[in-house]
Amino acid sequence: MNDKYDKLPEFSPDFDQLEKEGNVEELVMALSICKRNDWRKSASEALVKIASKKPPTDTADYTLIQGLVQAIKDYSSLRADAVRALRRHLSKVPSGAGAIPRIAPLLESPRSKVQIAGIELLEEIGDAKAEPLLTPLLKDLDKKVRDRASKALQKLRPRKTSKTKRTAFF
Repeated sequence: MNDKYDKLPEFSPDFDQLEKEGNVEELVMALSICKRNDWRKSASEALVKIASKKPPTDTADYTLIQGLVQAIKDYSSLRADAVRALRRHLSKVPSGAGAIPRIAPLLESPRSKVQIAGIELLEEIGDAKAEPLLTPLLKDLDKKVRDRASKALQKLRPRKTSKTKRTAFF
């Protein structure tokens, strides 16, 4: 068989090496192009390990956020660790506004646990720019999602104080 594909080198990513190198870009690229579930899971596991070891900084690594969000969406076995790693990563970022659009896809998941993870992350970021993303969830079919979105919105919305003067009548 003299096929043009006979001469292509065999592709076999070394996820352990990419993890050791901290090569987030290559791992996220693997997530976007790999069709094999075992490779995607290996890339996700490597990203979670990198994020767990990487010290939080005052700037967000949006590529890492993208990879962790994908891990949260795709693998229930990695979800808790990926959420924890993402929280840790965002803990020192002064404003998570840039992270909001990257976390937003979690809210569109058909799985309520993924939606709740997204709601909690947006609540922790604490930016009112997340309000328009959370408001539609108040009508979600799942009561847990509705309740969690309601609690998050209460924390994001500033309390309105009454500006009327109280006067005593004697």
